[in-house]
Amino acid sequence: MQPWFMKVNDQVVENSFFSLEEPHCLNFITLVRVFGDSIARWSVKCERDPNSEHSIIKWLPAQDDFPRTSQGAILDENDETKIRFRKAGYYLLLGRVAARLKKKFNTNESKYYGTVRLELRTNGGLPLHIDAEVVSYPNNFNEDLSFNNKMAEYGPINDIIYAESDSYISVRATTGACFARHGTAPSPFGVDKIPTQSLSAIRLDYNMRVDRYQVSLYQNKVSYKRALGGEESVPNQAPLFVAADDRDGLGLLKALEDCRCIVIGCLSCKMGDTVSLYKNNDAIIHSQLCEGSGHGYGSHTLNTVVEIKANDTFVIKSRGSDVQSGGHLAFLTLQ
Repeated sequence: MQPWFMKVNDQVVENSFFSLEEPHCLNFITLVRVFGDSIARWSVKCERDPNSEHSIIKWLPAQDDFPRTSQGAILDENDETKIRFRKAGYYLLLGRVAARLKKKFNTNESKYYGTVRLELRTNGGLPLHIDAEVVSYPNNFNEDLSFNNKMAEYGPINDIIYAESDSYISVRATTGACFARHGTAPSPFGVDKIPTQSLSAIRLDYNMRVDRYQVSLYQNKVSYKRALGGEESVPNQAPLFVAADDRDGLGLLKALEDCRCIVIGCLSCKMGDTVSLYKNNDAIIHSQLCEGSGHGYGSHTLNTVVEIKANDTFVIKSRGSDVQSGGHLAFLTLQ
C-alpha cells in the first residue's frame, strides 16, 4: 500500500497519495465544509408503473436534516417536475439522474436516440441555461441489441448556474425516457445497492467569486469561452482566468490572481476516452470512461479543490477517439 497523507485546512480535508504513475483513474476524496446561505436536496420520485416512459423527472423532498429556510430553491407546490428558485443568485448544483432508451423510438426524431437535458427557465418558459447532454446515446447505436439489454445510464448534474428570481429547473428526456425505477425514493430495491438519483442546490453567498467556461474538445485541441450567466459585469465576478494558447497551440486557462478554488466540471466524451486536468505540468485529475460500461457516450466529472497562484495554467488533455465533445469547467473561490 502506498503512503498517504491527510491535509486539513479551515474548510478542506483532503486525502491523497504522495505519487502516482500515470493511473487510469485517480481515486480521492475531498471534504468541504458546507457554505452558502441555503441548501436543499430532492430525490427522484419512484415511478411505480414498470412500463412508464415519462419524459420529465418528478421530485420529492429528500429525507435529510438540512435547516429549512425561506430563501434558495424549493419544490413547486403545483408541479412536482419543477424546482423553483425563490431568490436570484448563483447556485451550485450536484446530483445524478438515469435514463434509458424507449421500447420504440424513431431514429429520425433527433441526432441522438436518447438524451437527458437539464433546463433552467424563466417563469415565462424562456431558457436561461441548458445542459444538453447529461445522458446521451449516439446515433450509431447498435439496433440489434434487444431493448431488455439496454441498461439504464446514469449521468451527473454538476454545474454552477445563475438563477433569476422565480425561475425553475427541470430535467427532461428528449426521444429517450427518464428511468425513475432504480435509486429513487422510496426505493424498491434498497438504498444501499442502487446509486441514488437526486439533486442538491446550494445558494452561494453574494461575496463568493464564480468563474465558468464552456469547453470544446476536438483531437486534443481545447477551446474555452467564458459563460458565467446572469450579472457578469458585477465587480465580484471579474474573471479569475484568461483563455490563451501555449506554444503548441493547445488551449489553456491562465490564472490572474492567487486563490483557493473548488473546481466543478463535466465533459461529455465517447466511451473509452481518458481525460486529464493539468495544473501547470502536473495532472490533478484523471478520468476514464471504460468501453464496456456504456452505450456510446458518457460524462467525465472534474471535481477537486486547488490552491492557485497568479500565472498558474490549467489544461485539459484527452486520449482516445477524435470525436468532438464539450462541457464546462467552473471555479468557485473559498474564502
